[in-house]
Amino acid sequence: DKTGTLTENAMKFKMGDIKGHLIYNENHSFSLELLQRQGVIRTAAEEYFLALAICHTIQPFPDADAPLGVVYEGGSPDEVALVTTAAEHGFRLLERNSRCLTVEVEGERRVYDILATLEFTPERKMMSIIVQERNTERIILFTKGADSSVGSRTADEEDVQEYMQILSQSLLDMAEHGLRTLLIATRDLTSEMFSEWNTRFLAAGKVLVRRNEAVDRLCGEIEQELRLLGATAIEDKLQEEVPETVSFFREAGVMMWMLTGDKRETAVTIAATSSLLDPRRDYVVHVDLGSLDPKDPEAIEKIGADLHQVELHLESGRREGVRCTLVIDGTSLGVVMEHYFELFVRLSKCVSSAVCCRLTPLQKAEIVRMFQKSTGFTALAIGDGAN
Repeated sequence: DKTGTLTENAMKFKMGDIKGHLIYNENHSFSLELLQRQGVIRTAAEEYFLALAICHTIQPFPDADAPLGVVYEGGSPDEVALVTTAAEHGFRLLERNSRCLTVEVEGERRVYDILATLEFTPERKMMSIIVQERNTERIILFTKGADSSVGSRTADEEDVQEYMQILSQSLLDMAEHGLRTLLIATRDLTSEMFSEWNTRFLAAGKVLVRRNEAVDRLCGEIEQELRLLGATAIEDKLQEEVPETVSFFREAGVMMWMLTGDKRETAVTIAATSSLLDPRRDYVVHVDLGSLDPKDPEAIEKIGADLHQVELHLESGRREGVRCTLVIDGTSLGVVMEHYFELFVRLSKCVSSAVCCRLTPLQKAEIVRMFQKSTGFTALAIGDGAN
């Protein structure tokens, strides 16, 4: 597992994008200046930091000795980093209970009633919260998640799609620097729309059969027509001596697979800095569906062709003394396990290393079981208890 095993799991907000304006953790002057502007940019910046301060599961604790006068604790270091960043920009989460949050916005206390929390699931790759500012009519959904999930749920409006195109390049640049990226988005809901949906959402939480599927389906219904606010990029540094340790194992003939929920570009960058692969010397072969529907015959054929490329590169590597690294994402892995399992097992014994990205915890377990039951190899699965 990558996070907390190869890396420190000590998350730090590194940079972000607000309507095409890049902001950096090292220098708050520009991001603070966005909040001083008038019009669209000011509104976008305010909503961006408000989303960071509200859309999470973090608990604040008053601490007079802390720089912000409050410390944040929770199960997700990513969320702690984002809530802290919001506070540093004047959007300070002060209190939270099961019913409401209190956020100090540039010196003014605002109370937001929590109407619904749509918890993160590996399938949706996003989490949302629906709130209503007290003494106002406005009901707001804030969401954050993987670009592959949030990006596909954006409103079909010209300005939203234009910003998505601009943001795509920013996200790629961030990921290629090994940063963990999230999209931040929002949606305004009418009271009638929320009330009708919430009745069904609460009912879904009580069903006895396939409850998670029912809840996820309802989450997907409301997490639509999203308006993009921007993106965040979080740094998770490697633990000490990881590259040296990984190199030692690889030289000893130990095959290493990195399993992560991160996007492909981030995972490959971390693998390179960990010495799990060398893009200048190794054959790095990608198995990737792209935008194809995994159920389409064309997609199944594409995966077969990609696996054939892995075979060809393994043959060339044996002749030339070059290592071969396989890179595959969770969606492609699903097709492989269903249609090409035996071939994949055979190839998995031959590659020098592999990078498996955008995996769910269940898919991580699937790969471990494959090695334990189908390869005849001794397999060590190393990671935290959650996986």
